Amino acid sequence: MKILRNIGNWGLENLMHSRDLNIKGFMVVRGLLKKQQLAGINKSISEVLLKPSAYRIKNVKEDGSLFFMDYNNWRKNNYIEKVCKDKNIIKVVKTVTGSKNCWLMHEDIIVKRGPSGDATPPHHDRPYFIFKGELNVSVWISISKVTEETSMRCYEGSHKIDKLFRPKFFRNHANIHGTDHIYSDISEFDFEKYPCSGFELEPGDAIIFHHKTVHDSLPHIDISERRSLVIRYLLDSSTLTKVYCNNVPPYERLGVNIVEDGPIPENFFPKVG
Repeated sequence: MKILRNIGNWGLENLMHSRDLNIKGFMVVRGLLKKQQLAGINKSISEVLLKPSAYRIKNVKEDGSLFFMDYNNWRKNNYIEKVCKDKNIIKVVKTVTGSKNCWLMHEDIIVKRGPSGDATPPHHDRPYFIFKGELNVSVWISISKVTEETSMRCYEGSHKIDKLFRPKFFRNHANIHGTDHIYSDISEFDFEKYPCSGFELEPGDAIIFHHKTVHDSLPHIDISERRSLVIRYLLDSSTLTKVYCNNVPPYERLGVNIVEDGPIPENFFPKVG
């Protein structure tokens, strides 16, 4: 796979990476966050773990293994907001997607602690979101070292499938029902047709992937703790949609007027580039 190594060099090489993102649905950027930023994010994640939001997902098992996810922390943590609005990250996103504009949707913090951390089931993120758009991407930043045996995995070309797969609850992997005629079951996805890629990641490395890219992760088998920050960006041609399930946080209850094909409400989702 193409890997963007020098994020300060914007030329023909990066146009090739943009093409790779479009063809495969994902790409890797090495060293997107620097050591000082990693220290700040680690501190911020520890703060969120101590004082999570009402929308958190937290599964703790008897052996001490943990799966934790929390959303929209940028609104209450200044350092997370600073990273989400980082000019260098925004420049990377706009360059590889070819978008002229960029808006912050939200971010997730994900923490896995083994050795029996659950696998993440195959899914794509678009059904969870109140926005549609062919360019919208997530930037999954590893705050810890990740081996390929426990990494997030992406299925090449899956973002081009003209289907929405039924979303699942991350607590128990059960299907989320609602407007079911819109969704296909993930069992209909041809896993043999779309090559699966795992990743060896150092702290600060990132995976950029489209919101329709099918992905999963293997069980976290290491006794160490794996931390990641996932920033969701909206790009050119993005609009609101009523086709979603289990939107977290529940923006409709927070005051967002969700109108099909409506424009991005910038009072909730600020323009950052």
